Amino acid sequence: MNEVNKNVEKSYQVMTMGDWFVTLLLLAIPIVNFIMLFVWGFGSNDKPSRANYCKLSLLIMLIVVVIWVVLLIAGVSLFSFRRFW
Repeated sequence: MNEVNKNVEKSYQVMTMGDWFVTLLLLAIPIVNFIMLFVWGFGSNDKPSRANYCKLSLLIMLIVVVIWVVLLIAGVSLFSFRRFW
């Protein structure tokens, strides 16, 4: 029982400024950031605050990509439509 309490207590520790510094530093590196977002977001041994941050970042990336694709398709169709005028 005591071991379970230690594991729960360890997983809910507050992230220090150094933890956030390393997190943001690694997320600033292209390609590494995408991999680390998945590792930290869906890994079982990470702090909940970092996991939630990574999941939210992936969701925002997905939303931006979907909006970008929609605008790209709209722009291509607009230019192809103008050609017939």
